[in-house]
Amino acid sequence: MSRRIMFCAVSACLVVLMAFALTAGCGCGDKGGEQPEITSVTPNTGPPETEFKITGVNFGSSQGKSVVNIGDEVSGVVSWSDQAITSKVPSGLKEADYPITVMTDKGESNEMVFTVTAGQQQQQQQDRKQGEVEFPTPASAMLDYMKKSGIDSTGYTFSVYKISNKDPSWKIDIASKSGQSPIYFALHKVNGSWVVVDHGNAFSAAELQAEGLPDDLVGQIPAPTPAPETQAQAVWNYIKSSGGNPTGVVVNVTRESPSNGAWELGTTQLPGQPVNLVVFLEDQNKNWAVKAYGQTIPLATISGMQAPADLAPTEQFILDFIKSEEQTSDVGGWSLSLSKVSKQNPDWEVVIGTKTGEGTMYFAVHWETGNWVVKDYGGDLKPGAVPGEPSDIP
Repeated sequence: MSRRIMFCAVSACLVVLMAFALTAGCGCGDKGGEQPEITSVTPNTGPPETEFKITGVNFGSSQGKSVVNIGDEVSGVVSWSDQAITSKVPSGLKEADYPITVMTDKGESNEMVFTVTAGQQQQQQQDRKQGEVEFPTPASAMLDYMKKSGIDSTGYTFSVYKISNKDPSWKIDIASKSGQSPIYFALHKVNGSWVVVDHGNAFSAAELQAEGLPDDLVGQIPAPTPAPETQAQAVWNYIKSSGGNPTGVVVNVTRESPSNGAWELGTTQLPGQPVNLVVFLEDQNKNWAVKAYGQTIPLATISGMQAPADLAPTEQFILDFIKSEEQTSDVGGWSLSLSKVSKQNPDWEVVIGTKTGEGTMYFAVHWETGNWVVKDYGGDLKPGAVPGEPSDIP
């Protein structure tokens, strides 16, 4: 071979080698040859099964053997491109912060943090409250709730008012009856069973938010009715307006005024709570209002409402009795309250009196021939002490 031919061959080889070296040295080749880098993860929080998008560079045009790691778990991939990956949080991950990385054959990316929150099933378990009774259908849940609240469900029909589009396990249903204001029930489905979480003639946004209802139900608040049309509805509204929870309250009407049926006495009781007395007044539109409420109701309060004298004895009546029995003109300082109405015979009531230095006195009173009569009194009342006295008076 001549020198000229040999020189040309060597020159050609050098040119090829230099071109390869320049290409490798300037880094201008396939970007897929570089280490992956994450610039963002959205969203960066959510329960298991949440899809999230990883944005960055150098992931490779296809997944191949590359993976997305969340903590020590491999996250499922929905889609993959060189600059964006859609992945999904593995089921079963507990609530915690986890590092997210992308691993390719060129190495592992930087870390981004993803916060895993409670899944729907976990949240529903947390939402369950001790003592709640669960039912397979909303109607059965509402019927039982009405029964325990002392509401006669006869004649009521049930229909759907609104189901949440965000979470169908939440809904508001209506119980309707001719001549009665509708009763709205907020219901939650927990592990396949329905639970009543609130009820009433109307809901405020704050009430529904406090119960955890989704936003699209909070915006669907039934229009309030002018006033409650049953004694039970009046009690629900009264308890709610006082900041209480009327769930499970049982309402009973014990005495209707013989002279004016618009005035009634009743009792209310929440599960595990003492019995409360309540004074009801019905207006001309047949709407009921709670006029007084408590474990005892001062006689002066009842008289001050201009209630009929046959609803309960007046304070002066008891004071006059004390004057007569104790042969004294000094009856100041007594605090007198209605404390009980017999369920067996509502013409019998008990008044409790307290006075500093005198202790506590009980007065069993009976409505007869148009007047109240004190039938028994003392530091306690014993069953059967007075002929005709109901056994539930002492």
